[in-house]
Order: sequence, then structure tokens, then C-alpha cells
Amino acid sequence: MTQLPTRSHTSRLIWVQGIRVRKPSLCPRPETEELVSLVLDSVSQFPKRPLSVLEIGSGTGAIALALADSWRKQARGVHITAIDVAKTACELTLENAEIFGLSEHIEVIHASLDEFVALRNKTHGTFDLIVSNPPYIPSRLLKSLDPVVREHEDPRALDGGSDGLDLIRQIVTYAPDMLKPTGEVWMEVDSSHPVILSESFAQGKLARMEFVSYHKDFNGHDRFVRLRRRESP
Repeated sequence: MTQLPTRSHTSRLIWVQGIRVRKPSLCPRPETEELVSLVLDSVSQFPKRPLSVLEIGSGTGAIALALADSWRKQARGVHITAIDVAKTACELTLENAEIFGLSEHIEVIHASLDEFVALRNKTHGTFDLIVSNPPYIPSRLLKSLDPVVREHEDPRALDGGSDGLDLIRQIVTYAPDMLKPTGEVWMEVDSSHPVILSESFAQGKLARMEFVSYHKDFNGHDRFVRLRRRESP
């Protein structure tokens, strides 16, 4: 497990310009941009073949759009399955995919992770990559958020349960069966989570996955984690 140094923040927000955002979907933030950059850097080391990607919690579709657009420009085949529990988020992701001409690369499914897992074996194979900006704020801290965020954004996109790890635990639990061998998971998390997750891996609780690294955001907070499915024995 490796902690990587703080990355300098160089704006790549060009891909956000023109994206439609509506209440109550979570607005793209600089951390979203950083997550996209980290994923693109990591996937550049993958074998040069078409990619199958799952995004959990699509919101506006910003992450899926940015990834699909970057790989399209590289002439790399990609199919992104984007799921969200909120119907309004799914509709917004589809709308933005049309605006940016990316509809053929992005499939949107209105489902919770549990619901998607239940239907996946019938409709989808395994993925090279899972990416997510899940709800990760501990419930007790929601009242301390900026009023603009608290009053205008979907609490389902913010509230991660008592310790902020409710959906993150689900993702880590389901990931080995959804990923191809050596497939990766990238998530944005609360600054308290990398240590908690790395300790769980160190204790052998998740033998089919490995904790690869965590990364700081441009403010110096531990913010992103990279996990990998182990190769089958």
C-alpha cells in the first residue's frame, strides 16, 4: 500500500463546460476532475484493448463523459455502464451524453448497486474498471456542510451512513465478482477512509482484492483510493 504525494492542481475543466446540472444532482467539483485524471493515468498502463467500465453513482454523468471522451479521442473502444439510484440523475446523464455525442459509449441503468448486481449476470459480463464518487460523508457531519450543498443537493449522493462507508463497503464486497482479473476500482472517499480500508485489507478480510494506493487531493487531504482484483490462482 502506497501513499502518493500531493498532485499539483492543473485545471482540466474543459470537459465540464456545457454540461447540464440540475437540482438535486451533485455538481462536479475539482476533486471529480482529479479522480478522472488519476483514472486516465492508471488506465494508460492497461493492455491496448477495448475497455468495459462500470460507474457507480453517475450523477450528472461528468465522470463517465470525461472518461469516454478522452478514450474516444485516443481511438480506444470503450463501453461505460453508469448506474444511479436516482431517476433524475439517470435522465441527466443520458441528456449530457447526447449533448456531447457520447450516447453510443454510455449505457445508463436506473438501479441501486444491489439491484444491478442481481441483474448483472443476465445482462453484463465483467469489467476492466469500476469508478465511483459514492456518498461518503458521515451522517453526523451533514449538518456542517455548506448550506448551498446541504439544501440543494440530493442527500443520497452525500450521506454515507454512520462512518461514511456504507456504499463503499458494498462496492469493495461486490468488486471481485464484477471485475476481470487485475481489474481496478477507483473511488473518491472521505479523508478518514484510506487508513480504515487499508487496515481491513491488511487484516486479510478481503483476500480477493488488494489495496494498491491512496492519493491526496490538491488541498492535501487523503481523497482517492485505488484497489485491484488479484489474479485468479
